[in-house]
Amino acid sequence: MPSDIFDVAHFARRPKRQHRKKPNVLILAVVLCLTVGVLAGFWLLRRSKTTTADNASEYSPEGAFIAEVYQTIQNNYWQQLSDDQLSQLFLQALSQTYGTQPELTEKSASAVAKLTEQLVKDNPGAENEQRLAQSVDLILSSLQPLNRSRLYSQTQKTDLENRVANRDTNTDLFQTLEVDKTASDGEIQAAYENKKAEVEQTATSEAEKTEQLAQVDRAYTALDTANNRERYAETKVEPTIQSKKLANKVYMVKITQFSPTTVQDLQQVISQLQVPAGSALILDLRDNVGGAIDGLPYFLAPFIGNNQYAYQFFSQGKTLDFKTKGGILPQLDQFKQMVVLINDQTQSSAEVMAATLKKYHRGIIVGTASKGWGTVERVFPLEHQLSENNTYSLFLVHSVTLDEAGEPIEGTGVKPQVTVTQPNWKENLSEYVPNPELISAVATLIQPAL
Repeated sequence: MPSDIFDVAHFARRPKRQHRKKPNVLILAVVLCLTVGVLAGFWLLRRSKTTTADNASEYSPEGAFIAEVYQTIQNNYWQQLSDDQLSQLFLQALSQTYGTQPELTEKSASAVAKLTEQLVKDNPGAENEQRLAQSVDLILSSLQPLNRSRLYSQTQKTDLENRVANRDTNTDLFQTLEVDKTASDGEIQAAYENKKAEVEQTATSEAEKTEQLAQVDRAYTALDTANNRERYAETKVEPTIQSKKLANKVYMVKITQFSPTTVQDLQQVISQLQVPAGSALILDLRDNVGGAIDGLPYFLAPFIGNNQYAYQFFSQGKTLDFKTKGGILPQLDQFKQMVVLINDQTQSSAEVMAATLKKYHRGIIVGTASKGWGTVERVFPLEHQLSENNTYSLFLVHSVTLDEAGEPIEGTGVKPQVTVTQPNWKENLSEYVPNPELISAVATLIQPAL
């Protein structure tokens, strides 16, 4: 999932139970903000569709669909496209899918819609829906950066929502460990150890063993605490953060992706660590695929404080600033030194986080340059559809992210302060953090990748 998502990822709200503690205020604030953001997004989206809705009666279903797609792209794509540019894209795509060389009477959404209606009239048959869907997908995929924007079916939209939420509806991790949903911490631990031993004995190849052990580890990570088990049992949402003590005063927190529950995961993980004063933290963002960027202001606040200018988006000639929301986590104050690990698979939201921490001197960025996947996408629902059989939406790049210097992350990535491919990287890191125990822990983590 190499993209950042707005207004897509929602996780099932859990019903209240008498024995449950009061919900964390910060978590409720994040959920409320996401909800308000979604409502505001739909309001703005409907506002941008006013012209389309008003003119819909002029068109056939095919014409109305194409007109709405045209105006949604023009109003929301991160680059400003003139009618000349956008009309030409539609003309080229329709020419390719229909195998003709039609002409436009003028460069506008209305003219493109009328041309579409004429093509449908001249080519009667059920294949028109497929042709028009293919045309729109060709147009979207041709927008810069290439292949980031696409036409989504309802199935693709649902799959995206699940990936962003870190939810796998096709897997039962309780079954993986062969435990009941009411299993205790001790029962989960015992089942985990038994499963690992079983795999060691029964796997017929190293590849099979590696794959099965990874699945067992995944199940244990998702079910090792009562909170995780309860959430997984009700929503199938898995944790996005894991932690580990690496040395006497060195801890690692690894974030695999950003989901609507990542702030909650951070609070839970940090609160469980018994951290002595003066400890060091390794924040591992390697291979982080990005995800839901809506919660990033809340996720950055524990590190840099409330109401701080955290990061920027650029869209249609304008720069938009985002401030943090929430306060410092007291447990994070125990960490006097922090290293942030990145690599060439650190993407989108994770790149924004690394750039922000770098800007505020909150951590030393160590590793290799990040991937440079600096776009933010949003799913835009369409009011007008080609038929009752399919529901399409636009997955559209609406912004690009900027780094700590205000430059686009796209194509360049975030540069580390210490590059681990250099032979003297340990000496370079020691100039920032003269902590042999921390440097040794970093070396152990990155060594397999060197």
